[in-house]
Amino acid sequence: TILMIVGFIGMLFTFSRGGYLAFLLMVAVFGILNFSKSKLSRWILLILCALTACFILIPNPFMDRLSTISFDDLSISLRFTSWRVTWHAIKEQPIGYGIGSFNVMEMLRNNGIYNIPHCHNVILELFAEGGIVTILIYTIMFFQVFIANIKLHRSNNPDGSMLGATLLAIACGFMLFGMADFPMSTPKAILT
Repeated sequence: TILMIVGFIGMLFTFSRGGYLAFLLMVAVFGILNFSKSKLSRWILLILCALTACFILIPNPFMDRLSTISFDDLSISLRFTSWRVTWHAIKEQPIGYGIGSFNVMEMLRNNGIYNIPHCHNVILELFAEGGIVTILIYTIMFFQVFIANIKLHRSNNPDGSMLGATLLAIACGFMLFGMADFPMSTPKAILT
């Protein structure tokens, strides 16, 4: 619970709306996976601490940033445009443009999208960089991580079960955050 609060405070300073949503998903997944395995007092403490952090520690600039979520927001409209352009580029070159976000950034620039270092979606970015082979490799790795951690969570060992739940929550948060950003090259070190 303490580490979640510290993580939440650190994440707030990134001003990342996707990161905030990913963190909330991680807390929810962690709580759901451990609901039947933890004592009621721990569950209540987790909820109280999370709600306290949500309502008290959110600075005004972050609340202002959350209030800008709309299709008129330049950040959101650029993401949709970059996703569309990247998808069309993938269809033209399904083997990829080469590993490294510089190649995707160049492709975006060639299509009139400037000041974006990547396409802001982990799946599209990996597909654009390495093509279908990279997507297959990452899909296999992703499912192996999930399967291994589901087995770990279902184990009779309480510590192993908690670790499995933690790693599953992190994977879910990473994937949600990755739908609106490219966490593998994001400069948001605090969030990482």
